[in-house]
Amino acid sequence: MKMITSISFTLLHNKEFMGFHSEGVNLAKAITRIPDASIAETGEQIWRLFDSTPSPIRANQAESTGIFDSIVMGLKEIEEEKLVACGFKEWLERLETANRQFMEADLARFSERCQKEIENCRILRAACIKAYNVLVGAAFFKAAEGN
Repeated sequence: MKMITSISFTLLHNKEFMGFHSEGVNLAKAITRIPDASIAETGEQIWRLFDSTPSPIRANQAESTGIFDSIVMGLKEIEEEKLVACGFKEWLERLETANRQFMEADLARFSERCQKEIENCRILRAACIKAYNVLVGAAFFKAAEGN
């Protein structure tokens, strides 16, 4: 999986990241149909987890990250051996990686915005100081003239 940059942040959220949900739902449904009873039971557990969490498709970025966190935590409550046996462990690892990278990209995007805001504040402050100095200089000049 490629590293997510803040530039690809929105694209990932709208496309690839949302694909994880439908992929997980489809995989869980398929696992419930496996003839091995223990694997099918694990598939039922996974399916119930997806069924009990809201769909992240129409959620905003923060909400969808929370939904995926909830899914990850729920899946981690299932024994690892069961997840490996049904083939869901690999999907869980990919989701964890994508979710972590998504949060890192969100933090990078937030940091970039903060830096721009700080720079804008510095520029505005410098302009205000310059305007104040001009005003004070004009006041001293008028005071020196006796007006």
